[in-house]
Amino acid sequence: MIPPMKENISGFGKEGCVMKKTVWKRIVSATAMAAIAAVTLTACNSPEAAIRDDLTNQLETIKQGDDSFVSGIEENAGEDFASLGIDTDEFVTAYLDGFDYTVEDVSIKDGVATAKATITCKSLDGIMTDFQNDYYSRLDSLDITELSDQDALRQLAGETMMDVVETAETAETDCEFTYTRTPKGTWKCDNGDEALAQAMN
Repeated sequence: MIPPMKENISGFGKEGCVMKKTVWKRIVSATAMAAIAAVTLTACNSPEAAIRDDLTNQLETIKQGDDSFVSGIEENAGEDFASLGIDTDEFVTAYLDGFDYTVEDVSIKDGVATAKATITCKSLDGIMTDFQNDYYSRLDSLDITELSDQDALRQLAGETMMDVVETAETAETDCEFTYTRTPKGTWKCDNGDEALAQAMN
């Protein structure tokens, strides 16, 4: 019997590794800034203060692993996690370990506000790369019987993923969040998902 090529193991080879980057893109774009909404200014708040408070609240929601953040990940990647035996809450706790932020300058010109922030977090691209390297390394230690057991391979992938996420280091990224003023006088963040994707990737 010819041994199965590791690259061709169903869903686990180099062409279709368990956690494709598209999954991580969905996690970032669909959940990271899901709470960004229009900022309604009150009489006692300046636009700069209101925008700073809004961005701070949204980033704090992520830092604390708010239910909405967890639910967003569960909705978009829950099936992927379940197939690997990964608990979403444990993943979020591990990924957000070390997450921090600083909201700095907020400037407004011609109805467009720019809020500058520094975000400290683990790199999803770095996690993907380390996961693939570690997973293939662990595959090398398996025998033919183990390589043929898809359930065992999925479990191994899940364990490897969590090990990588837990040990990943954080890095700082400078980001700019753009807010525009609507005809109703509210301020809305236009690029929350893109700005966070820049930091998280």
